Amino acid sequence: MPSVGLTACLLWGAAATYCFFEAWMAFVELIACAIGIIRNGRKFHRLLGIVYQRFSRLLLFSLGLILLFAVFWVKMGLGRTPSETLAFLITASLMMLIVVPTVKSRIDKIWMDITEKE
Repeated sequence: MPSVGLTACLLWGAAATYCFFEAWMAFVELIACAIGIIRNGRKFHRLLGIVYQRFSRLLLFSLGLILLFAVFWVKMGLGRTPSETLAFLITASLMMLIVVPTVKSRIDKIWMDITEKE
């Protein structure tokens, strides 16, 4: 059954990295919204809607990350052997190569949404 554990660790690495990235970006976007509210209080209600969306994403992906670790680490007991850890790290690293290049465009997009004229 080692191949099932390695396959699960491969999936776990990709899913955990994606959940972490999405939660972190939601947090960064919440900070951008707070700056937007401080700089321009007239758009408070529109920005409050964006804050709600980003907080919901932060909560969803944070809970997803916690659930992933609870299932794979605690319940299934995976990630304790060197091969499982390596499988996790390889897919996590590959996933980072996919998601990190999108950071600048996502920050630019949220900043444009916050600073646009009414």
